[in-house]
Amino acid sequence: MKLVTSHLPVAVRAYTPAPRSKRRVQSWKTPDLTLVFDTETTIDRSQRLTFGCWRVLKDGVTIDEGLLYGDDLEPDKIEVLKAYVGNAAKASRRSNRLRLLSRREFLREVFWKLAYQGRGLVVGFNLPFDLARIGVGWGAARGDFYGGGFSLILWDYERDGVRQEDRYRCRIAAKTIDSKRALMGFTKRRSPDAEDLIPDDATDDKAKPGYAFPGHLLDLKTLAFALTNQTYSLDSACNAFGVEHPKASVEVHGVVTPEYIAYCRRDVLATSELLAKLLAEHARHPVALVPTKAYSPASVGKAYLRQMGITPLLDRLPDFPPSVLGHAMTAYYGGRAECHIRRTLVPVVYLDFLSMYPTVNGLMGLWWFLTSASITVEDATEATRELLNEVTLDACFEPEFWRRLPVLVQIEPDGDIVPVRARYGNSDAWQIGVNPVRDSEPLVHAGRLRRVNPAHGQAAQGSASRPPCSVQGPASESRPGQAARAGDGRSRQGRSLSEGHRAQEDPAGRPVQGREGVAVEFPQDAG
Repeated sequence: MKLVTSHLPVAVRAYTPAPRSKRRVQSWKTPDLTLVFDTETTIDRSQRLTFGCWRVLKDGVTIDEGLLYGDDLEPDKIEVLKAYVGNAAKASRRSNRLRLLSRREFLREVFWKLAYQGRGLVVGFNLPFDLARIGVGWGAARGDFYGGGFSLILWDYERDGVRQEDRYRCRIAAKTIDSKRALMGFTKRRSPDAEDLIPDDATDDKAKPGYAFPGHLLDLKTLAFALTNQTYSLDSACNAFGVEHPKASVEVHGVVTPEYIAYCRRDVLATSELLAKLLAEHARHPVALVPTKAYSPASVGKAYLRQMGITPLLDRLPDFPPSVLGHAMTAYYGGRAECHIRRTLVPVVYLDFLSMYPTVNGLMGLWWFLTSASITVEDATEATRELLNEVTLDACFEPEFWRRLPVLVQIEPDGDIVPVRARYGNSDAWQIGVNPVRDSEPLVHAGRLRRVNPAHGQAAQGSASRPPCSVQGPASESRPGQAARAGDGRSRQGRSLSEGHRAQEDPAGRPVQGREGVAVEFPQDAG
């Protein structure tokens, strides 16, 4: 092994001021009607729609059910679907019979009337995939919220023998966050009706010009993840939440047979029962969080903070120095993982820190900054240099020492091993490495390192929140060199770095400041 010095472009996070509007807490009332549907596809690369199944529920009871089929499904397979519906009608004693609709008929008679006009709840497991199956085209999504995603064309019409998009119907915009989450919503349509312009939470039934009903689109895969921090398949979610009719199994996919049609219907039944289980679990949380907006466990956590009366820092302290926020953003580095041995079976030991952010928050005494009425920024250069000069390895294992670490420092890296975002190899992606770094300009980091340029500490005082339950930040004695603040006599030193501040980065999540020519060393195989 040898050390190779490369001059790589590096990037840092930045704080980007943006207009702040007062957050409106949405109330949630489960819509009267719910549409649950699932689709089956070909098993080739295109994964085109073959057929699907849907149910309409009212108060948890099925009031309508049917099958839909793709526009280009072969006639003999359509006959299989017709025969299945006929046999189901003979065997059923229910007043509502199984229906068979084409994709366009389903969109016109069921989806449009229930999901948009009736403002019902649309439910699926991995819903973005199923929505894409019933679309006929797509385009790039627009706007800050969905930018970088795509918009699905669902409705079309024929003109002069050519099918064209019906712009008097809305599209569905979608933007994938990761494998478990996606943002979804209806877009504006041409010439909306007056009732379309009435917001869901309006109390006066007055139209609001420019309003676009976003829809109630609920992916149970996302909701299950938000409530449990676990990733599920439909099968594992049904087992975890104990639904009465779990997912069935089949040996062959991509076919249209009576057995496979029954398999799809069973999926929709399982999804319907899973919906009831997840909504019951969601209702156990005494917070104002719309299920369709529960994207992750962090969504639930933020809802609890709002319920406790804890507001974002800039809502309490609008004049807080943006330069300090910028330094805090620059110093932030998230988790990092790498694989040195690929495609080879080797023994492993699973190592993980559970709930790292709240753990660090508690151990370092950072909770006080979330609830403080004021925060002051002080020069802590000498105190930080003294801390680094006297620190020992044993001290790093003492909880009392951890609370002395929160500080923002400028360093002049000269071969120091620090986190850095760079473009490694031939990739255009910004990745985090922990490397020996040399740079002629100072970098801002949170704590540690041996050469310290001007450093800033922060002290919080008072309490701005009045939580409805007993929540109290940890207390400690003032340390030498710290002035106790007025108020309750307690003081803190650290950085203000909350999820809300991290969200102020570039809307696309990219690093927004960069500098060329920083020397980064990393090991490389010799020869």
